[in-house]
Amino acid sequence: HSAAKACNPRIMATLLLWTGPSLLYDFPDRCKRLAFHYAIRSIEVTKLLLHYYKYNSVQHQEYFDVLNLDESSQRSLARVKNEMLEDIGEELQKRKYKRAHPNAAWSEDEHPKPWRIGAFNSCDDYGNSPLHYAALAGSLDIVKLFLGMPDVDIFVRNNDGETALDFAMGNQSCAMAILEKAAGSPQSSTTILCDGMKHSHAGGSSRKAAELFIEQLGKRYVYGVYEA
Repeated sequence: HSAAKACNPRIMATLLLWTGPSLLYDFPDRCKRLAFHYAIRSIEVTKLLLHYYKYNSVQHQEYFDVLNLDESSQRSLARVKNEMLEDIGEELQKRKYKRAHPNAAWSEDEHPKPWRIGAFNSCDDYGNSPLHYAALAGSLDIVKLFLGMPDVDIFVRNNDGETALDFAMGNQSCAMAILEKAAGSPQSSTTILCDGMKHSHAGGSSRKAAELFIEQLGKRYVYGVYEA
């Protein structure tokens, strides 16, 4: 979260290489925001996160010197790393579930790993997805990155019933990008447009929380408080 907030792709690449999905996707902050929410000001960090989500690999060549290994060594290292991450993620999920349900039995099928299914669509306590925040911030390049994901959910509504388009109504470029994506969706782009116009001036708690969060992203966090 801190690396995403700091817009630092080098630190993010390091974290992804050494900690993997068990850190990135399975531990939201107290408002249920993931690193995707915090990265809406940095296209490079968002690219790293989405690439890792899609391919389980880190595009780190721009940030580190690369050690060239033969193909068999690469396969062996990748297999060991993936097995370790799977075991860590499994154990963390199991512990979390057992703390919440001490008398229940653990089932891998009933409790799939959350980072494998649409993590970048995850909503916080206010129902806002990372796409909501990117649209509200007017981050067109990042909006386009999310829209380029095949399983992006552009119709998800926050607690006030607003979609990402509602949040984008103050930025024509972001709104048009979302509408173009909606045009190719089984759902009606006309419906989402009407909803956007209806809610464009809404002042619900979800929007206010999003505005405050975006404002705080630009501030330094020191000893538990945001600097003025």
